[in-house]
Amino acid sequence: MIEIVDCKQEHLAFIYSSWLQSFKLYQKYVSSKDYYTGQHKVIDNILKRDNVSVLVTEDGIVGYICYNRDTVHWLYIKECFRGFKFGSVLLSQCCPDVKQYSHYSRAWNYIAPELTFNPYGVNI
Repeated sequence: MIEIVDCKQEHLAFIYSSWLQSFKLYQKYVSSKDYYTGQHKVIDNILKRDNVSVLVTEDGIVGYICYNRDTVHWLYIKECFRGFKFGSVLLSQCCPDVKQYSHYSRAWNYIAPELTFNPYGVNI
């Protein structure tokens, strides 16, 4: 069974690790030291303030979405689960009214091309 749950303490290591690694691909002009220090702080602030929903099975995490009323910050699906519309499910179930995303990924072109990119939607 697959279900969407609120983020728990045991999910945080996976969220930090996967977000930092996958978003790094889009930050090639930032040094690794600056990226990991700065992005970790950004994620800290987002996780303290906004919503995180996690898609899980009895075997573990499938993916997650970090969002608030207006903005999706990051949506991540494990590679082995991509192509099954799990990202679209998280988006439609957790934040159907968002209009923008704050962290660019090519996946937005497929999951929700109607959303606009606004890096200032982070509001930190």
